[in-house]
Amino acid sequence: MILIHDGNVHLKTGEVKTMDILIEGNRIKAMGHDLVPKGADAQVIDAKGKEVFPGFIVPCTSVGLCDFTDFKQGDHNEATDPATPQLNVKDALDRREVLLQQYHYSGITAFGAAPGASNVIAGQMGVYHTAGKSEKDMCIKEFAALKGNYMNTVKRTYGKRSVAPMTKMGMASILRNALLEAKKYAEKEEKPFDPKQQAMGKILSKEVPFVVTANTASEINGIIAIAREFDLRLVINSAYQPEQCQGLMGDHQIPILLGQPQSMGYAVAYETDYPKIIEMMRTGATIGISNSGDSDMAGRETLLWGAIKLVQAGADAEEVIQMMTINNATALGVEDQIGSLEENKLADIVIFNGHPAKSYQAYVEVSIIAGEIVHQGRGGFEKCCL
Repeated sequence: MILIHDGNVHLKTGEVKTMDILIEGNRIKAMGHDLVPKGADAQVIDAKGKEVFPGFIVPCTSVGLCDFTDFKQGDHNEATDPATPQLNVKDALDRREVLLQQYHYSGITAFGAAPGASNVIAGQMGVYHTAGKSEKDMCIKEFAALKGNYMNTVKRTYGKRSVAPMTKMGMASILRNALLEAKKYAEKEEKPFDPKQQAMGKILSKEVPFVVTANTASEINGIIAIAREFDLRLVINSAYQPEQCQGLMGDHQIPILLGQPQSMGYAVAYETDYPKIIEMMRTGATIGISNSGDSDMAGRETLLWGAIKLVQAGADAEEVIQMMTINNATALGVEDQIGSLEENKLADIVIFNGHPAKSYQAYVEVSIIAGEIVHQGRGGFEKCCL
């Protein structure tokens, strides 16, 4: 057992309460006051005056799939067919590549592992812890979402070969045809084994979300139209102009994962209005932030840079914490397991000296992933144990 004693615990409601957290195995057993751990090997962490958060989540990244030794090839972009729903990141994920990021020094305990940005339908995403003894040990949910792309990268990938899709019309056509084929397959009484159609069926049935990268208002509106046509559970990823789009709010809200706020080339070119995005969140939108996109290998610290930038744009620090935790978990459909500090959830917990959304001087003192202490002490790089 592990007892986190007397810390300032940040809850998903935005409240901060001084209390204890008791961990048993890989889960939070209890939260409250005057909790007592049992067992001779019980450990007590004095968190008085410290800030205790749920572990941060990077919702969509290809880190772990890129192959640092041969990035030009990598394992994140299967750019041989624009529709590859049968592919699963579990077959390419490299635990060592994830560990080299040392995510725990920035409080990141989980991530959505995603295929890259080449294909209209890129493959199956999984949600993984950022540390563990093996890829299987790190896995929280193997098939958490289907990843898609509705953006210029797809057109560039296939356009240079003069094959479809070379235009937005081509992307829409390929996506619609794949969805129509999946509907026909689902209606058959006898279904031959077809991994493509079975994967597509999971988004038609809303069993998993369809996480689609779309940067601009035009791209976002285009994918929303198709998602509404087929009644999909859509999530917009790497969005820079969501505040300009209709249909994101209302009875059928669409979660939004923002493009990196510190990527000023995109933010300036697309005239991203962060105050309006913050207002969208305050009126009910589920908005999350990430540290890297589909095919980028941005460092772990960029998540905290983005958090502080949003505070500078007018967000409350606790709103930004929600954007790094429960909102990302909700977008990926794993909010029952991670994303907030609650009894029976996985014990993914980080203890900071200072508030990371308020000051660059804040640093992680303790990182706990699935009930295991993976870092304790003053922040800093270490030799990574692979």
